[in-house]
Amino acid sequence: MSVIILAFRIKETGFRRQEIISIYSPHPPTSLLPTSLLPTPYTPHPTPHTLHPTPYTPHPTSPHPTPHFPIPFKQDLVLLLKSGFLLTD
Repeated sequence: MSVIILAFRIKETGFRRQEIISIYSPHPPTSLLPTSLLPTPYTPHPTPHTLHPTPYTPHPTSPHPTPHFPIPFKQDLVLLLKSGFLLTD
């Protein structure tokens, strides 16, 4: 199983000779390439199982500064308030 994974990694990086030397040699491999040409560390592609950071999005501002209520609720509220004021007068 580990050999198959190693073969895939060699294919992804394209540095087959570098990988084979590190397998059979007890010494760390030395590269004649500048560090800017060396492959970057492997990063897996995002999958549905990996969490993605979500950017902060502010809540959209409502055109109405007051909460929006359905009209029947407003009518009942107005009638209730009117009756309350009439009873207190």
